[in-house]
Amino acid sequence: MIKTLIVPCATKNTNVEFAYNKDTYSINCVNAIKGINLKEFDEIWYIILDDMDNKYHISAKIKTDIRRMFPLLYDKVHFCALPKMTVSPAETVYKALMLLKRFGDQKRSIMIKDADNTCNIKQEISGNSVLVASLEDMDIVDPMHKSYVKLDEQGFITNIIEKRVLSDRFVAGGYLFDDMDDYISAYEKLNNDNESFYISDIIFWLILNTNIQFRPIEAMNFIDFNLNK
Repeated sequence: MIKTLIVPCATKNTNVEFAYNKDTYSINCVNAIKGINLKEFDEIWYIILDDMDNKYHISAKIKTDIRRMFPLLYDKVHFCALPKMTVSPAETVYKALMLLKRFGDQKRSIMIKDADNTCNIKQEISGNSVLVASLEDMDIVDPMHKSYVKLDEQGFITNIIEKRVLSDRFVAGGYLFDDMDDYISAYEKLNNDNESFYISDIIFWLILNTNIQFRPIEAMNFIDFNLNK
């Protein structure tokens, strides 16, 4: 099983994802993964737009920052260049996964990490999970632009939804799938071409329609880059 970290950077939010951070002198889509134990992953894939890369040399900038910040991981970083902007966040990941499948039939577990925020994760990154943080731990937060989770008494996620406050726990920009084929299957069954089709919709469908259960992984020191733009 290959363990893959996926960082989507092919949305309308690229002005935030590719902005330079004044504290680290690195672009935000690289800062987005700095709090993760990257040694756990066999490969790191950035999803970018082909025309953006041709025009602004995005992949070269990412590689430069990776070499400086994580020199031992430099050879693990790859790029999936999409020919055009996708309709939704869920489609962005789906298109990348379909391209990855062309590399062979290897099974992959995946973590999808949003490029517009960062956080620290201390526990092992594994299983079907969602990174979560608490509103109570935040000094500054934009609650109406977050997705939220609800947990049962055993600590499993029973609901996950965008921009509706279910609890104080919000999604901290990370989604884990023990088998990427579960994501692909859910996406194809939902077949949604709405621009508000999110990864949280994929997870909620899997919770409702399969035996797959998702647990929360606690994220610390969550920083939303959108609040600093």
